[in-house]
Amino acid sequence: MRFENGLKAEMAPTDHAAMMRFTYPGDDASVIFDNVTDQAGLTLDKENGTFQGYSDVKSGLSTGATRLFVHGEFDAEVTGGDSSGVKGHLRFDAGKDRTVTLRIATSLISVDQAKDNLRQEIPARASFDKVKRDAQRQWDRILGKVEVEGATRDQLTTLYSSLYRLYLYPNAGHEKVDGTYKYASPFSKAVKEDTRRRPAPRSSTARSTSTTASGTRTGPPGPRTPSSPRPRPVSWSTASCSTTRTAAGPPAGPPPATRT
Repeated sequence: MRFENGLKAEMAPTDHAAMMRFTYPGDDASVIFDNVTDQAGLTLDKENGTFQGYSDVKSGLSTGATRLFVHGEFDAEVTGGDSSGVKGHLRFDAGKDRTVTLRIATSLISVDQAKDNLRQEIPARASFDKVKRDAQRQWDRILGKVEVEGATRDQLTTLYSSLYRLYLYPNAGHEKVDGTYKYASPFSKAVKEDTRRRPAPRSSTARSTSTTASGTRTGPPGPRTPSSPRPRPVSWSTASCSTTRTAAGPPAGPPPATRT
């Protein structure tokens, strides 16, 4: 996306993480953090160019939603910044190419797990273009299952846009913790309150679930999907979830015939 002021923002997803690339038109290279409802926490580390936090923002369908934790790492030197409550900003030396890259990951388990999810899915050596190609390849494989003849460009756009939304759900609710798949359960009773770094633990025997795009659970109790709420507080299970995710986020673009 290119903004009116010339700033260009790009994003490429994985299962629990994403890579963002910002290209700045002028001397100022800053990133702003905000949460419009103040239902969050934010900690900036200017020395290491990282940040951590959480969000409790939920939709009207988010019954049982849990806290979402986040960890992010920038590749450019931080030259300034500040934070207050849920708001903050960092300023960078964007170099000659005027580009700053952010690697960011989420977790329903803890801040530390979000950091480990980033290590697993987008390590420091990963390039933006490779993450983008991998995501594009997944979506091309899925959307390429349908071949259409005689349709207009608008009809093709409608078809593939609908297929994309269809394949957004269900999503994987499990995360790999020390080599074992675990998930934060919205169904078991909590034994503690949430903290800034991890939700309240609670045990669960639930194993699987499936959801519709609206977040309705249609199977036995089990891990959440991103379409359903993030429960708060949280419980634990080491069972491997049976829900699957076809791709982590929006495609880098529809098939060539439908790209706009």
